[in-house]
Amino acid sequence: MTAAVGIHGATQRQIDFWVARGYLQPDRLGSGVAREWSQSEIRVAQLMAKLVFAGFTPADASVLARQVLRRRSRSAVRLTVAPGVVVEITEEQP
Repeated sequence: MTAAVGIHGATQRQIDFWVARGYLQPDRLGSGVAREWSQSEIRVAQLMAKLVFAGFTPADASVLARQVLRRRSRSAVRLTVAPGVVVEITEEQP
């Protein structure tokens, strides 16, 4: 997971914090056991890292990332984050 998210600037410490706060949900979590991640949760983490880098809080980034990934059929998603404030998010394809 760290390698996948690290490309976008998230550290292991940030990932641990996001998991502890419930912003990310690994498939398997336990003491002394490596976390397992679904592909969809890795995509959430990658988009979260980009949004946090852009200035969103981790809590808001988690919500926005999940909303964007639920709307896969569109190339861009426009979300109203506050009255009069609309954010357009495009998901880069590898």
